Amino acid sequence: MGRLIQTQREQVAVLKAFGYRDHELARHFALLAGAIVLLGWVVGVILGAWAASGLATIYRDYFRFPEMPFRVPAWALVVSFAIVTLAALLGTWQAVWRC
Repeated sequence: MGRLIQTQREQVAVLKAFGYRDHELARHFALLAGAIVLLGWVVGVILGAWAASGLATIYRDYFRFPEMPFRVPAWALVVSFAIVTLAALLGTWQAVWRC
């Protein structure tokens, strides 16, 4: 986000000249970061669950476990989404603040 905002300094300056406030610009970039985070998180959860399920199957067959179901706990999804969202928003805030 820092590089994106740095490349758009002129556009940001024009928007500020037209009366847009800093918090309005920060909200715009935060929404962009949120969309990127949401897409990346969904793809990451799907691919991660698929890979972990395959690995659990390999472990079950190799060690001959009678049953080894694979589950992704809901708390892990909530915590992971909270962490990536917080990191993205803090990074975006820092980039907007420097601009």
